[in-house]
Amino acid sequence: MFPGEEGQSLASLGYRRVRNTVKNIRNYKGLPLFLVAYFLFSDAITTVIYYAAIFGQAVYAFSTTDILIFFAVTQLTAIPGAFIFGVVADKIGTKRTLIITLFIWVIALSVAYLFVAYGALIWWTVGMIAGVGMGSSQSTARSMYGQFIPEEKKSEMYGFYALTGKFAAILGPFVYASVLLLVNPTQNPALVAEAHLSAMLVILLFFVVSILLLLRVRQPVKGEAKVYLEDDQPAV
Repeated sequence: MFPGEEGQSLASLGYRRVRNTVKNIRNYKGLPLFLVAYFLFSDAITTVIYYAAIFGQAVYAFSTTDILIFFAVTQLTAIPGAFIFGVVADKIGTKRTLIITLFIWVIALSVAYLFVAYGALIWWTVGMIAGVGMGSSQSTARSMYGQFIPEEKKSEMYGFYALTGKFAAILGPFVYASVLLLVNPTQNPALVAEAHLSAMLVILLFFVVSILLLLRVRQPVKGEAKVYLEDDQPAV
């Protein structure tokens, strides 16, 4: 604990420290806009993962066995994706690499929306493409975030990063479910596939907005961030 924090409840102490972190994030140039972009694409990735099984079943008539294999295939492609784009990030920088990985998500969801008439093969293809995007985008985003912050603040700032991801998991599923209700309020079986396609299209827009925001974010340089003394003082 910092001096002056003795006797505070854990809830009060946690709130004050998060507030203090939020207040001082502006000192790290480019980080606030990056976090907004991260919130949106992390939200979109989480939503796609949450609804992938339901989407596959509703739109592509996947069976339970198909869904289990689908997730296994997706995870397998995520591993080489993270490794390959880690090497790419070393070559061209984390910002460009992250934008490329988000474009992979845009391509995957666009294929799912535009080529639904080709049947289940399309969703298998989307799973493999999205797997590459999933592993690479998450690892690259974390690396890029680390370049914004000084070593001395990493525990605090990565804690805030994780908290941002937790909050991001709320909006996307809510938006997806809301679109389902708007497109198919009476739960008409004939409109189920259309409702899911519309919802996934909206989530695709999250990725597009994230890319546009990241284009305005500078490429951070590891080690350039300085510790601000006010960061180390307890919030009052």
